[in-house]
Amino acid sequence: MVAKPKTSISKASSYEEMGEFWDAHDFTEFDTNCPDVAFTITLADAEAVQLETYTALLKREDDWWIGWIEEIPGVNAQERTREELIASLEVALEEALEF
Repeated sequence: MVAKPKTSISKASSYEEMGEFWDAHDFTEFDTNCPDVAFTITLADAEAVQLETYTALLKREDDWWIGWIEEIPGVNAQERTREELIASLEVALEEALEF
């Protein structure tokens, strides 16, 4: 009896085969219709009522995530995961706004 594939992308029939497949491949190789990600970060100053909104652009480059704040040159970051990148961009943006 042939085992049913565990995933449609890797065509693996075991978790071991699936692991070997993903060790050699990246999801971005298969998601050609996925656009770059853009989102906004809103910062609120404790003394101000007005909220400021900034646009963060994120992009996957090989094993890294890179990103920058569109409205403020020089506010950028590079991290291994998307979540780490977002956190680094938030810190970089807050530091840039302090000056």
